[in-house]
Amino acid sequence: MTDSLNGARAKLPDLRLEPLAGQRLNSLEKLAQTDNATDAQRAALVKAIALWRRHDEKRPFFSHGVFAELLDRNEQWHVQIDFVTVQKGVCKPRRMNLSKAEAEEFEKGLQEAFKALSGQLGQLRKRLAS
Repeated sequence: MTDSLNGARAKLPDLRLEPLAGQRLNSLEKLAQTDNATDAQRAALVKAIALWRRHDEKRPFFSHGVFAELLDRNEQWHVQIDFVTVQKGVCKPRRMNLSKAEAEEFEKGLQEAFKALSGQLGQLRKRLAS
């Protein structure tokens, strides 16, 4: 995503390269609307961004969290992820618990979203280079 936005700056020098991943995703959405693409290309990119956004809400847990593995009474594993957000100077503890099935479903969806977004970003970079 960062490479695509950085590459777009050659044609769009006013495009800001934001420091946070969520902000860069917003910039990418704006770029998708202004990109010189066909309607089908634009729709595919917007769809890939939306698919990625569904998984992005869990990103802070995975990038900043502390993980604990848990076993239930049936010896099925679960993962507990804790982290602290800081908003307007106030610390707020957050926790997410995933069962094995939920973790596997999340991983599958994340892989699909990554594949879709990576492919569309490659197409975007080709369009911007031409």
